[in-house]
Amino acid sequence: MEALLAFAAALLTLRLAGGLARRRRAGGGPQLTAWAASLVAYAVASAALAWGAASGWEDVSFRVYYLFGGLLTAPLLGVGSLLLAGRRWAAPVGLVYVAAETPDAARVLDFNYPADRQAVRSRAAVAGLHLVRRLLAQS
Repeated sequence: MEALLAFAAALLTLRLAGGLARRRRAGGGPQLTAWAASLVAYAVASAALAWGAASGWEDVSFRVYYLFGGLLTAPLLGVGSLLLAGRRWAAPVGLVYVAAETPDAARVLDFNYPADRQAVRSRAAVAGLHLVRRLLAQS
């Protein structure tokens, strides 16, 4: 029963996130993007909860649940509230995780780029390529 409720929560939350995304595309404020991302994170956490409840908790299911439910949902809600209050400095921060794996090694890096979206994307791509180059050089 617990798995079924968690799965239903994931589906309902995705529907709500889609509604916020539609409102944003129709000209709503930037806080709607942050709130929609928060709801997507909550939906992923609910799906991980359903996964763990249905098949038993494993390391991967718990990590997904903790990352999306414990670490991402509340901060994204907070960013949306800051944007609603007119604190525009909350929007241009880009948190990027870059991960690469070879048969011999794995590495995950996180970067916090305070810039516009295009600059964050460019810097993240360069960081990812450098990470892959370093891992291949070690192999």
